[in-house]
Amino acid sequence: MIADNYVVKKGEKLELHLFVADRFNIEWERPLQKAITKRFELINENGHIDLESRYNDGAIPILDIDVNFSALGLIHMVRDYARISLAKDKFKAYLKEDNIENITITEG
Repeated sequence: MIADNYVVKKGEKLELHLFVADRFNIEWERPLQKAITKRFELINENGHIDLESRYNDGAIPILDIDVNFSALGLIHMVRDYARISLAKDKFKAYLKEDNIENITITEG
């Protein structure tokens, strides 16, 4: 997650983006995916504020709010894992790219 500004004051806008990245190189921006988002909240002096229910599935940016508090705030998101399927040769290339050398692939 990357915010447009990490220090915002009461009354200012907080915009937050969710990116897929490899070694801090941004590959693409992800929308809010409610099906795999288990928790999305703002924790501040006012308590826990549910953010997931405030946004539509597919929202980009994932957060765009006017800040209504003056102390520190923490954005907390829990997402489920994504399932992918790759052909054997593509999976081998994926493992090699991530320097995972100790995996044995068997037919089955």
